[in-house]
Amino acid sequence: MRDFALGIIVFGLGLVVVFHLYWAAGGRLGADLVIPRRPAAMGGESLFHPSPLGTLVVAFFLIGVAALAALVQSGSGITLSWNWARALLAACGAVFVLRAIGEFRYVGFFKRVTDSRFAYWDTRLFSPFILLIGLACLAVAVQAEPGAAHR
Repeated sequence: MRDFALGIIVFGLGLVVVFHLYWAAGGRLGADLVIPRRPAAMGGESLFHPSPLGTLVVAFFLIGVAALAALVQSGSGITLSWNWARALLAACGAVFVLRAIGEFRYVGFFKRVTDSRFAYWDTRLFSPFILLIGLACLAVAVQAEPGAAHR
């Protein structure tokens, strides 16, 4: 189960990282689908306009989460306390789960604004994917065992 969860994390976040690097480099394909928008009655404009630097920061955060999951899974190469590494991964998992639940207006399963392309894809793809990543992070954090270096 842990290997499957780790595969979901590494493959899933790797795919998302590729998109973020593409957008940070100026690519536009799909960029209009991933930003929440105000309701059409209020103009339908984007809620924010991410900068290339901000997009790179997100990409490196996601790389860090995948690397942390791999380190926790392997139980070796962790310079942090073993329990701190697991707690950090569990916290990342909780953040992903909370993102999937949403803030009850524009983002997540319980959003009220549902008349945008973002809302359509958020309900059908983004939130389920993010929930899966969050649960996988929690599974790896809970089920991980220290490697030989930590026994």
